[in-house]
Amino acid sequence: MDTKEGDEKTQGRWEWRVGSCPASVGNGENGAAAFQSQERPHRQVEEKQKRIEFLEKKVQTKDEVLAELTAEHIALKKVLGNSDRELGAA
Repeated sequence: MDTKEGDEKTQGRWEWRVGSCPASVGNGENGAAAFQSQERPHRQVEEKQKRIEFLEKKVQTKDEVLAELTAEHIALKKVLGNSDRELGAA
C-alpha cells in the first residue's frame, strides 16, 4: 500500500502523518530552538558567571600560596647564606 506525504497511516493505536514530525517545526529550520525555553540561556549565563568567579578565586588562592612559598624560600636562603657555595664544603 503506497502512502503519499500527508496521508494518514495507523500503526497499532498510534496515528502518524508522513512528513509531520515535531522536530520539523518551521520546515526544519532552527527546530531545536522551538523546544528550548527562554530561561535556559539566562541559566547558562549564570552558570558561566559562577564558574568564572570560582576560577578567579582559585587563581587568587594560588597566587597567595605562591607568594607565601616564595617568601619562605627567600628567608631560608638568607639563613643559609650564599646559594652558590657547594653543600658539604668545610
